[in-house]
Amino acid sequence: MLEDVLLNRPTTSLIENGLYYPGFLPPSKVNTGTENNPPASNYLQTPLPISRRSNVKYPGDLGRAQTAMAQWIQRFQLQDNLQIVNNTFFWYQTHVCSEEEFFFNEAWLGNYEIDNRTELRWIFDTAGFKDPIGHFVDTGLEWRYRYALAYDSFSFVVTNGWSVVENPYQRNAIFSGNFQALIGNPAGPGGGE
Repeated sequence: MLEDVLLNRPTTSLIENGLYYPGFLPPSKVNTGTENNPPASNYLQTPLPISRRSNVKYPGDLGRAQTAMAQWIQRFQLQDNLQIVNNTFFWYQTHVCSEEEFFFNEAWLGNYEIDNRTELRWIFDTAGFKDPIGHFVDTGLEWRYRYALAYDSFSFVVTNGWSVVENPYQRNAIFSGNFQALIGNPAGPGGGE
């Protein structure tokens, strides 16, 4: 997702034409969740050209991941026109992401998937009106197992309230009075930030 690489506001204009809407909420107005913030039309400005390769990281952010993939394909030729194909695929990922400006943390802990497909491929001809008709039959079975263990913490998320073209410190929720009001507040998310 575009927001995961810190290019928010994934509008059609951004995706198709590289035009980004600048503008941001003043820290005093920032609140968690889009439903609690003023409409974007109150602070967004005229679109500007921006590189879609932009990756603006906040200094406190952290992200690391490990991904592995392996595939094993076996082919058994039973006859000239009959073949069995077995395809086994393995995928593994673990990652930790912490975005301090949103007070957002995510961890995928040892997720993996195993996929196995066995096919029977048969090629044969049948008589036609003028010439033989060629046939190719591909049938088989597939099974998949996936294990996922993920933790997400969404304490104070203001994903569209900040702009990648203005001061990156403006998107730090700690400057928001609404965030400050939640610190030590037992009625706040998670019993207080």
